[in-house]
Amino acid sequence: MSEPDNPTPPRPRFQLPQWLTLPRVESTSNSMRTVVVNLVLLAVVLLAVPFIATQAARDQVLLEPISVPEALQATGLTPEVAANRLSDGLHQIIAEADTAKASINVIPEGQRVSFDIPESGISVDALISYARKFLNLHETAIGGEFRCGDAACSPALISLRLRVHGKAMEVIDLPPMRRSTESAYWRDAASKVMGVLDPFTALAADVALHPTRAATLARRLIVSDHADAKWAHNVLGNVRRNAGATDDAIAEYRAALDVDANFAPALANMAGVLAEQGRFDEAEPFLARLASVEPNGALLAEVRGDLSRVQGQLDVARDLYLKAFERDPLNARYQSKAAAMLLNAGRTAEGLTLARAAFDLSPSDPLPLGLLAGYYGGQGDFVALEKLYRDAAEFSPENAAFQAQHADLLIINKDYAGALDRIDQALLVDEGSIKYRLSRADALAALGRHEDALLDLELATERDSGNAEVIYARARSLAALNRNDEAVAAYRRYLMLQPDGPEAELAKAIIRLQERSPPETPKVPEASASIPGSGS
Repeated sequence: MSEPDNPTPPRPRFQLPQWLTLPRVESTSNSMRTVVVNLVLLAVVLLAVPFIATQAARDQVLLEPISVPEALQATGLTPEVAANRLSDGLHQIIAEADTAKASINVIPEGQRVSFDIPESGISVDALISYARKFLNLHETAIGGEFRCGDAACSPALISLRLRVHGKAMEVIDLPPMRRSTESAYWRDAASKVMGVLDPFTALAADVALHPTRAATLARRLIVSDHADAKWAHNVLGNVRRNAGATDDAIAEYRAALDVDANFAPALANMAGVLAEQGRFDEAEPFLARLASVEPNGALLAEVRGDLSRVQGQLDVARDLYLKAFERDPLNARYQSKAAAMLLNAGRTAEGLTLARAAFDLSPSDPLPLGLLAGYYGGQGDFVALEKLYRDAAEFSPENAAFQAQHADLLIINKDYAGALDRIDQALLVDEGSIKYRLSRADALAALGRHEDALLDLELATERDSGNAEVIYARARSLAALNRNDEAVAAYRRYLMLQPDGPEAELAKAIIRLQERSPPETPKVPEASASIPGSGS
């Protein structure tokens, strides 16, 4: 049988559609991946917009490394360390100001955190920088250098120049470092920088230490119609109040309230100063206004406590102070005020309990520390006093004064090795302090380490060659090492500087004693029966 002329073609195998070929699948996959990635990036950018906006509006201060000569870098003061020291000083000024007003945010460049979106090439910092430039919001940067005072670039003659870059540039020149201790020098530098960045915080920090300078700064802010004028009036009122000029203080508080009728600190101060004068009827309207502004604030309870204390209602005042503490449980001021009131009233046990509670909350707060130290000191209980300052020193290792005060108490209790450790910590904070060098030399001398004590005294002499205390301490250590001629010379120099000083009579007695003592004669070998080389 023959095959047909038109045989049926074989059925073809299954074939993929043309649009589903491997190249097209790969191309479509790449396109989809690109779309998804772009959508994710868009979502990230949209989510980051609020963050970028808040960062662009922040009042951040960037501390750049400060140029330091090699002679000073040899002491460990590198550019990064210098920036950190200035940062410490600025934070110290903010802490000393102790004001409710927000201040600047200081970040050394080495501690700045960068934000980048992984594998995208997008930097959040760059977006913020572009946004700030577009909105004409300048980020403040501080830099500068130490300047040499002579060809040898002696550390004692080096001075600091700082530049504050913002909308405009301010140049700040400081005197040579030798004129003050290291910690005081950096605080002074920080105070001048803060005077440019936030004048109110600078003056608030100076109220206790330099009230006259604070009043001058306040007047400048007021005359220039600064945005912080109401704060300046309030601080100036506090200066006048502390000086006993009550009428002037009231006038300043009124001026602050003229700027802002609901300014809570001025309302509280006005009520307080009027109550101190016994003008309770006049104080009540200000209290009522404060109650409407901050009905549940700690400030209202504190001021009402002040009024009750002035009126002699001690139990009511105590309860109000404790209510203020409940509303502001991280502030030791309220318990301290109650403790001071009760201790002054002779209610010692109750007052000590509150003072101890305030101290445990904030061992670095000088008010509860002073209350407890005053009590233990009056009792002659130097063991309890030493433990008190031990806790304060351990809580605030950056506070050189606490370290030195604890060291002094350890010396009184004859724990010279412990005192040496504390003084070493104080010198880590304030390496240039002559007082701390003297304390260290005293502790070393008490341990019999007079050679080491002389090394510390030499360091102190390099900083202040005419310091009579250093010269007298050096004379004592030289005498202990039987270097009598040098000791007498040191005692004579002390008397030249302080002929009527506290140790003058003792120095004169020691000199007279040395002058009366016959000089030591060298020992001569005894004669022998035979003389070498005589041939006998």
